[in-house]
Amino acid sequence: MKQSDLSFSVLALILKLGLQPDSRTMNVMLSGLCNEGKIDEAMKLFWKIVRIGYPYDVYTCSIVISGGEIQEAIEVNGMKH
Repeated sequence: MKQSDLSFSVLALILKLGLQPDSRTMNVMLSGLCNEGKIDEAMKLFWKIVRIGYPYDVYTCSIVISGGEIQEAIEVNGMKH
């Protein structure tokens, strides 16, 4: 089982328990996807985080930039301010 698969299982459990993931949880998931080369999946998750309103921070945008998606990080940073 890949690390990103495990992290999605943990996220599902968090949500099933009625809890909301924090920015650290989302950052670990994004980072794992980027590290595995799953940039498209990472970007889908990133926009879901923004759309649903899960917490994100400067580190979240940094992960997206390190994954090569600079424009998306700029867009979401502009939306947050």
